[in-house]
Amino acid sequence: YHFSDITVLKIVSIGAYGYCYKGLIKNQRKTVIVKIIKYRGQSRKLLYKSFKNEIQRILSFLDHPNIVRYLGFGYQLVDKNIELFILTEFINGSTLKDIIYDVRINLPKKSVIKYSIEIASALEYIHSLGIYHMDIKPNNIVVDKKTDKCVIIDFGSSIIKKQNCSSLILNKIKISSLIFEDDFQDI
Repeated sequence: YHFSDITVLKIVSIGAYGYCYKGLIKNQRKTVIVKIIKYRGQSRKLLYKSFKNEIQRILSFLDHPNIVRYLGFGYQLVDKNIELFILTEFINGSTLKDIIYDVRINLPKKSVIKYSIEIASALEYIHSLGIYHMDIKPNNIVVDKKTDKCVIIDFGSSIIKKQNCSSLILNKIKISSLIFEDDFQDI
């Protein structure tokens, strides 16, 4: 995708590594989330290649009803700096955090159990693939208004288990910051 293919509608959130916007893919009239990741002073070619590899290894591979769908990625140059962006499906709903803290909503036990099962199912799925989200919290879970389904979002802190290591040692790969650590860490 090219950034010119997208109409930015409104800001959704501001994070440590960039911004999330609600946007529209112009030629498809499809509402999406555009996560823009900003970097300064890094080799554009190396950064883009690393970013593309990690997106393809993690996000594009995931297919589960309770995990946000990855749609694509791209980049743009702004004042000699590269801005990478990820496109994911737009979930029309509220974060689990907003639902939990909304005093007007008395969340029924049935919903709590349903949401817990959906979240556990998604985590079991990614863990079976050797992927660990590392930032599961109510703010990173959206409940779809239409389907009442929980969807895990924001895989920016995810790590992939190194295939030839024990389950307690992971090769840390931060997607959003693209910080690659050569050292292994005990978990």
